[in-house]
Amino acid sequence: MKKLLNDEEARRILRSGQYGVLSMLSPENIPYGVPLNYYYDDQENALFFHCALTGKKRDCIAAHNEVCFTVGTHAEIDAQRLTTYYESVIVTGTAELVTDEEEKKMRLAGLCRALTPSVSAEACKSLPRTAVARVNIESVTGKRSMPL
Repeated sequence: MKKLLNDEEARRILRSGQYGVLSMLSPENIPYGVPLNYYYDDQENALFFHCALTGKKRDCIAAHNEVCFTVGTHAEIDAQRLTTYYESVIVTGTAELVTDEEEKKMRLAGLCRALTPSVSAEACKSLPRTAVARVNIESVTGKRSMPL
């Protein structure tokens, strides 16, 4: 049974997720989707992820900051019914790079806590060559399909 999720249920999936696909437009207006790790900050109503100091994600954000981010969980195929059971969330918003160094450290630490709680962000030797991006959420929608 397919069911549109309410806002709280959709945000629960965002809070528990760690992996999704960021979809953007390149400077040449070519669609580009990239899987990545993230964390969701309820209070900021934003997603955060890391990337290189130069590269395609940064180029896309600079050219077109409107993005879509999708998280899917619990995918299970029911061959007898020819259907898939899942939960998914689609976020739309605008992306921007975190430019303040202290905020960048804080957001990278938040990502470390969310993904690898046993490792501190200070232990990450790649901090000087890592950028952090923020997705300011404009809308969140979720859907669920589970067995009857």
